[in-house]
Amino acid sequence: MQGPIVRAISIVALVISIGAIAVPFWLFGYGKIEVWNTVAASLAVVTTIISAWTMQTLFERQEKAQQPYPYPTLDAYSRTSLVQLRLTNMGASTHPR
Repeated sequence: MQGPIVRAISIVALVISIGAIAVPFWLFGYGKIEVWNTVAASLAVVTTIISAWTMQTLFERQEKAQQPYPYPTLDAYSRTSLVQLRLTNMGASTHPR
């Protein structure tokens, strides 16, 4: 549930930042230094949002990798003339969070 909320907030911040780039050009033109200062600050925010999006994706992947992953197999080699059902955890932990 945390992932979609963070992504929605990131998308809203990205749209506002892109609007902060376009609106000063539309209102004041290209000649004022304040417009270019606003554009530089907005581009810094866009870069930060892209970096945060990447880190959120990495965090979600690491969190998913720590989940238990039970994998059933048939074991015919441990005992002679007997086939056993073996359940192996291929994930990180069996303890719930």
